[in-house]
Amino acid sequence: MEEKKRELLKMLAEQLSESDDIDRAEFFTKEELEAPVDITRVIISDIGAELISVLGEFYFLPLEDEEMLFFACGITVTDDIEDHEKTDLYSAVARINYLLPFGSFAMDEGGDNVVYRYTVPVLADSDDDTIRKIMLTSVDAAVSMVDRFESYLMLVQEGNVTPDEMIKAIKGNTDSSEA
Repeated sequence: MEEKKRELLKMLAEQLSESDDIDRAEFFTKEELEAPVDITRVIISDIGAELISVLGEFYFLPLEDEEMLFFACGITVTDDIEDHEKTDLYSAVARINYLLPFGSFAMDEGGDNVVYRYTVPVLADSDDDTIRKIMLTSVDAAVSMVDRFESYLMLVQEGNVTPDEMIKAIKGNTDSSEA
């Protein structure tokens, strides 16, 4: 199963490197990274209103399950959050997640970065073409969520709006509800 996952992630790197929105896509083995899993890393360009670049990492969770694979998408949205920005940004992340149809924004382990995470279960006995399509669809879906909501989180981080104002702005763009 490990070899199948590795080959799928290599294929993902190859396919993503052909995308206009990807500046760079590389596959890394767990041995190269001294990590628990192999990872495909990409630099995704032109995200959000300010057209920033973000780091995407795509991998299979290291879970022992013979029937399911768990394909994970992680996209780092911000980096080096200042201490004075954290309280409002933590609140904004929690509030925005309620509106998301899938995946979630979170603070990384150190609390210094906002990341978007989305994990998809895949039947392990699916053919490679089906898994490849699920992986590509998952990457596209994760990127679309970051693209749609990153600029709102940046407004909070920069102190331009409060989390409540952010929610009102988002809802104003999607419906007429109040936050």
